[in-house]
Amino acid sequence: MSVIHPAPPVAGPALRMLGTVCLVLGPVAFAVAEYSAPGASPEDPTAMLAAIGEHSVGAATAIVATLLSAFFLIAGICLLTARRFTRGRVLVASGIGLVLWALLSNTVLLGVNAAFIAMSDPSLDRGQMSTLLGVIGGSPLAPVALSGHGLLVVAFVVLGIGFWRAGLGPRWAGAAIALCGLADVAGGFFGETGDLVGSVLSNGLMIAGFAAEGWFLAREAMRAPAEAVAIPAS
Repeated sequence: MSVIHPAPPVAGPALRMLGTVCLVLGPVAFAVAEYSAPGASPEDPTAMLAAIGEHSVGAATAIVATLLSAFFLIAGICLLTARRFTRGRVLVASGIGLVLWALLSNTVLLGVNAAFIAMSDPSLDRGQMSTLLGVIGGSPLAPVALSGHGLLVVAFVVLGIGFWRAGLGPRWAGAAIALCGLADVAGGFFGETGDLVGSVLSNGLMIAGFAAEGWFLAREAMRAPAEAVAIPAS
């Protein structure tokens, strides 16, 4: 396994271990959010409300998991990259910025999704709620709020290449992170089966890539006490 050792991290051992936990849990929470959300298309408001009403627990789980994934991923990536870089600085910084933008765009939708759960209540007029849902979907701001998924694909490509260039973790981990979003996009071109295969492959690459980065950070944390003892007092 080829690893280029970057400059020592700024964070202490305890924070590095926290970063490891975040890097492992973030992608897992992201996958839980994706598979818990109802699968109805937003292009059909009536079907979407019916799906949310039928799977309200899954919709609520997706909201909580999305929040947790954003928190864990942002914290883990920041703790992993809290160091001075000799290579890949621009790519890593750009990737972090894009990830923040994408995750914030996703969290903006959480309030809307919570409203959708309330709108799916059987006591409300389904026709009026479907009309309201269509009006919300037709808002000029809707494409901005919905840009998070596509932007996250670009963000992971840039971030993965940045990790690879900076020597943060094994080379294959950076490649896996860079390819995870592209696998999901590619699967969408091959119908429902391809979409499912692409989704499973995408989440598998993301979980494996970030877990390897977390293990890299944990190894640094475990080496830190020994390195501190080995340094003679001045």
